[in-house]
Amino acid sequence: MSVPHRSRAETVWLGVLAGVLATVLFAPIITMGWRADAAEGGEPYCGSIQTSLVGVETNVWLWPVAMMIVIIATAFVARRQRAESL
Repeated sequence: MSVPHRSRAETVWLGVLAGVLATVLFAPIITMGWRADAAEGGEPYCGSIQTSLVGVETNVWLWPVAMMIVIIATAFVARRQRAESL
């Protein structure tokens, strides 16, 4: 039983779909912050959190790294398919 090969165009479209999925999962869209007042004489505590569109906790570096992985994997597979077709 042989596995059907995808065309390079299909591979690129799958890469685009993976990039959209990575954006929805990892792009920091929502930023929330908080501040906790300290007891007398202490320091107040502040913080923030960034979440994606679907609520996954993320940061500004996770999204570009995920996108680079998608781009490199798509280019690798498409180039390999090109070499096999020659």
